[in-house]
Amino acid sequence: MKKLYALLIVAVVFISSSSLFAQAVTLSMDPCINEGTGNAWDLKKVTTLLAHSGGGPIDVVWQRVLVDIPTGWKTAVCDPNQCYAPASDEPLGPGSVLIPFSMGAGSSITGDQFYVQFQPNGIPGSGTVRLKVYELGNPNNSVICGFNFDAVATGFNTPTNAPVVFYPNPVHNEIKVTSTSSRIRTIEIYSVVGKQVKRIDLGSERSTFQLDVTELKEGMYFARMLNGNNILVESKRFSKVN
Repeated sequence: MKKLYALLIVAVVFISSSSLFAQAVTLSMDPCINEGTGNAWDLKKVTTLLAHSGGGPIDVVWQRVLVDIPTGWKTAVCDPNQCYAPASDEPLGPGSVLIPFSMGAGSSITGDQFYVQFQPNGIPGSGTVRLKVYELGNPNNSVICGFNFDAVATGFNTPTNAPVVFYPNPVHNEIKVTSTSSRIRTIEIYSVVGKQVKRIDLGSERSTFQLDVTELKEGMYFARMLNGNNILVESKRFSKVN
């Protein structure tokens, strides 16, 4: 009987220890309060480092627990799978398009793969998106952190004074671009949810060129034009039609 009691005690201790281990918090974000500032016409990524310090692989999901943004703003949360518009990720269950992503033992995901995209649409102000990131099937292993962005009203042109002529708009196949005083080297095109869908390196700085957008799907896009020093010359919004 004493041996049986001893075995029961050992079993209870083992189960308790296992439960505590399973509930250990291994997820973290650094920094946890993430800040960004930019032009009200810019698309801004506010990034963080997501880390998993546990000894085994886990599947990770997230949800927005707060979206406090000015009227007219849009946001998207981007993870290693894709970028998600505000209505796409909650709740996790039937009908949700949110796909869990895996993290290996002691691994981390950089800000290039996990961030919040703010799209102020020319409206100055401050916005906050707060995320809960947690292990699938173990919500106790979670971290909640905020992403903040301040949009400054500096006008549509950024930060140079060089206007860029961008036509036709809407566009079917090609956009003709003319910059009157600044030269452009790189063009980045983003969807309305902030996902980069095209990046073009012109090979040298140019003041006039044609931008082929034939392969883009019909919809609204933003083009960010940068000079040879990777400094933003201007952002332009355009519509692609078939």
